Amino acid sequence: MPFEKKLVNLQDKPADFCELYATASPDPLVARAKVPILQHGAEVLIESALICQYLEAEFSTVGTALLPPSAVDRYQIALFEEAYSSLVGGPATKIISATGDEQVETEARESLARGMKAMDSYLLRMSSDGPFVLGGKFSMAEVMTGPFIVRRLATVPAIAGFDMREHCKKEGLLRLLQWMDAVTSRPSIKDTTPSADDLVASTRSMMARMKGSK
Repeated sequence: MPFEKKLVNLQDKPADFCELYATASPDPLVARAKVPILQHGAEVLIESALICQYLEAEFSTVGTALLPPSAVDRYQIALFEEAYSSLVGGPATKIISATGDEQVETEARESLARGMKAMDSYLLRMSSDGPFVLGGKFSMAEVMTGPFIVRRLATVPAIAGFDMREHCKKEGLLRLLQWMDAVTSRPSIKDTTPSADDLVASTRSMMARMKGSK
């Protein structure tokens, strides 16, 4: 789908961005403005999962079907999203926030390594041929996890010195590596992702701000 992209510095949010978010928030007086926001005609939508569901329903005849008709496939998509968050997403976030604390960082590395091994086995059970969760079908599973893995593939090596791709190669986690490569080379993911340098800089800034607020 054609679209216009506008990047937002979440460390210095523009007033018009905050005002736009407030028009869509159920509680505009309290809600903290965040990305993404989708403007489609007169509609202003927030929350990434809900935006994805809206786009899939509104443009169901265009491009790839992100939610297959099979109830089992939809279940597998939802389960994969949960598995990614707990096995890879959580530990990867912990490892970049633990810099400076050797014990916590070591534990986070071990947790991430275990999670990546589990995800590799899980993906093999899902589809041994790959490259996506549902084999050759790009689906909501990748839409909901792709933006996060792209960011962690850039930020974890730069900030914590743990190269997730190299770890996959070293440990033989080739199915997980196949999935990572397929997701990160997808045009829709590439076109909506800031540069690696911008991702690292914004993550460092966020980490510094979080540590300063404690």
